[in-house]
Amino acid sequence: RLTYAPGDIVLADRYYARPRDLRPVIDAGADFIVRTGWNSLRLLQTNGEPFDLFAALAAQQEQEGEVQVRVHEGMRV
Repeated sequence: RLTYAPGDIVLADRYYARPRDLRPVIDAGADFIVRTGWNSLRLLQTNGEPFDLFAALAAQQEQEGEVQVRVHEGMRV
């Protein structure tokens, strides 16, 4: 197993876009950038409500942007 520290930025491919693989990174205080399909992870807004990717993209101006989301760790329904 790899070890992570606060301030680390972990790059991962889509195989690692699973809550169980991302949890150790988060628990260590590190951040991650992971390539994933648009529906591979169940994303939530920071308030716990479902995150609507397409609504967020439609509202985005024609510039770079950033959105804070949470990854749901339960079973997909």
